[in-house]
Amino acid sequence: MYIINRFGNVFVGRQNGFDVYSQIELENTKTPNSIEPIVSVNLSDQLRWISVSCDGLTLMIITYKEAETNIIFYDVRSLLKKETSPFAKQSPPPSPGTVY
Repeated sequence: MYIINRFGNVFVGRQNGFDVYSQIELENTKTPNSIEPIVSVNLSDQLRWISVSCDGLTLMIITYKEAETNIIFYDVRSLLKKETSPFAKQSPPPSPGTVY
């Protein structure tokens, strides 16, 4: 999975995390496999969804582990400074009648 936002960042999801790349750097290289991410974030749960807000400042990650969903929010500006702590986390209750 990936998303390109208007500030030139590419967010690439992995099974248990995500990487942030520079779009310009990816476009200007002849060997994309040699590019290191700006920041790499490892998650304890499996990544299910990745999205960037319309203003490009907030990254939302949804993870799943053992019938528990977590919604995690990151400040994109902090990620670019290699600060990988989220600013908010929500664990919504399961839907009524859900059987696991």
